[in-house]
Amino acid sequence: MDYKKFRADTGIAAKDMIKAVKEIAPGYSKVHQSFVENPDKSGLCLLPSLDRMLVDRFGGAAPPVKKKADNRTLKNKLTVRLPDDVYGKFAQIRAREGCTTQELLRDLIENWLIATQDM
Repeated sequence: MDYKKFRADTGIAAKDMIKAVKEIAPGYSKVHQSFVENPDKSGLCLLPSLDRMLVDRFGGAAPPVKKKADNRTLKNKLTVRLPDDVYGKFAQIRAREGCTTQELLRDLIENWLIATQDM
């Protein structure tokens, strides 16, 4: 959130914003306020929960939710929960094969799909 713009849009003084943030983060001070108002220089910003609290208390536009792009080459993910004995056997095979869980599971799934002629 651009805190200078937020304060200008809502008409609140820096001391009022500091006082509000101090209720949740008692160590917050004028120095911290300066840092969060100049993120290009300091690299600091408030936690999203504090941003929401400020918007709830003083109004203004809620900060946009930033979502990181998924830059992975393999975007699909599977999750499985196994009983201890099954996982132990799987871990032994993985160690014996000398590969990662990702590699072993991918190979198993690809071989299974080939065997069932769905690939």
